[in-house]
Amino acid sequence: MKNLLIGAVATSFLLVILVLLSGCASPAGPGSRLLPWNWFHPDANARMEKATTRADVAGAKTVHAATGEIFKASIAAQALAPGRPKDVTTRFVGSGLALLQQVSPLTAAESADALAIAQGLLSEEAAAREAAEQRQAASETANARLSRDLAAAGLALDGATGKLASANRANAEGAAKYRRLWFWIYAVAGGWLALQAISGLARFYPGLAPIAHFAGSLAAPAVQAAYTRATSGVSKAIADAEKAGNGAAETLRAFLDPRLDTAEQAAIAKPFRATS
Repeated sequence: MKNLLIGAVATSFLLVILVLLSGCASPAGPGSRLLPWNWFHPDANARMEKATTRADVAGAKTVHAATGEIFKASIAAQALAPGRPKDVTTRFVGSGLALLQQVSPLTAAESADALAIAQGLLSEEAAAREAAEQRQAASETANARLSRDLAAAGLALDGATGKLASANRANAEGAAKYRRLWFWIYAVAGGWLALQAISGLARFYPGLAPIAHFAGSLAAPAVQAAYTRATSGVSKAIADAEKAGNGAAETLRAFLDPRLDTAEQAAIAKPFRATS
């Protein structure tokens, strides 16, 4: 049961490492949040899309409002006295209105409403002018709000653009770390496989025994250091449990410091016999 539990923990740990380091979790892919350097990284692309949509909507509403105002100006231009000023004004306003109508055309109801406001402001009747003034004031208030929304959307878009650039730099740095990490993983794995291959060949070709012994001596310091650190940690954990006096020391000793039987000792010693 104990060996099964240890195997399950080791397998789970290896699976987590493989998920973090596999291609599906690369910084360029959707799984980049799995990488440690992206755990607290905001989704800059989503923020950029949201800011772009907001700016587009605000811009479209502003252009549509401008179409209505230019339409009113075209009605007012027709009321000017005949002459060159009227001709020039009508020409400019008509050209601008034609462009705006292509981008954001007014509906029939909006055109009728704009026409009523313009004609009311030009009317000689005080009551008609007062009603048109109120409607135009409401329209100008709405246009001012659209202008503020457009400015705020532009600022948000600028901020999102800067954060996206920062995120791209962070992703590039993360990708570089990712590649360096894989290099060392390959280097260590390749070295380990080379040592195993030399040890295996030494069993069949005794002349390679000195080389295998030398290769094993190169790895011995690292193996010894890792073993010493692990042994020290196990001993400290058992000692702390004994000081606590809660009966956990025996459990830890059985789990972390089990006694090896003859078969286990032989399995551990087998790869090193060729180098002796």
